[in-house]
Amino acid sequence: MLHTCRFLLKELRKITATTDDVLVIDEWSPTHRIFLKEDETKFIDFSNTIVDKEFMADIDELVKIGCLKWGDNNAEFTLTAQGLHPYEKSWIELKSFLINSFLVPAVVAFFTALITHIVACLFS
Repeated sequence: MLHTCRFLLKELRKITATTDDVLVIDEWSPTHRIFLKEDETKFIDFSNTIVDKEFMADIDELVKIGCLKWGDNNAEFTLTAQGLHPYEKSWIELKSFLINSFLVPAVVAFFTALITHIVACLFS
């Protein structure tokens, strides 16, 4: 995930904690502003941040990777489960990699050494 997308997602998670909350892009604002549809006092202004120049490109990227889902129009969207917990999938993949790369070979090496030792004791 791009750095700007990660920043944008972190900020969005500050104003919503569920997949039911609808977020709205304020199209009438001269700045890049997103607010909670149910409570317009909860908003984030992205002007003068790292997201400012590529705001819609970052939103589209988050939709493409499955962190956001567009609503009825292109001004409303919601966070998905992956958007609320973006690092959980990475953690699961990392655990799988560690188990397959380190734990399984260590167990195989242990049993190979054990069998070799038993066979050596039987034939000596």
